[in-house]
Parts: sequence; C-alpha cells; structure tokens
Amino acid sequence: MQFDGRGSKIMVVDHDRTTLEMVQIRLDVAGFHPLAARSSLAAIEVLKASRPDAVILERNMPILNGIEL
Repeated sequence: MQFDGRGSKIMVVDHDRTTLEMVQIRLDVAGFHPLAARSSLAAIEVLKASRPDAVILERNMPILNGIEL
C-alpha cells in the first residue's frame, strides 16, 4: 500500500520570506495545502487553528528556535 499525501496540510515556518514562499509554491504544485508562518510565535497560532498534518521548521529562528517550538 502506498500513502498519497496530496491535499494534506503542511505548515512551513521560516523567517526568510523568499525561502518561505519558495517552499510554499513547491508544496502547492505537488498537491499539498501549504500553511505559512514567519515566526515561531505565529507558528503556534497556526498550529492551534489549523492542526496541520506535518510541519517543516527552520532551525535557527529568533525567540523560539525550531527545536524549542
């Protein structure tokens, strides 16, 4: 059996706008539903509201880094 994740909500967290947009576009083209946050605090709010299926985190973010988040 093979998993088809198309349509899954994937949250991307990165403080760099260019990187964030690039990953969002690639996920969208691949058939996923990307959600975005530019800070760890914004990511917490998105997590509470949207309950994504997976999260892609930047490791070195200000305030809370990816590991702390």
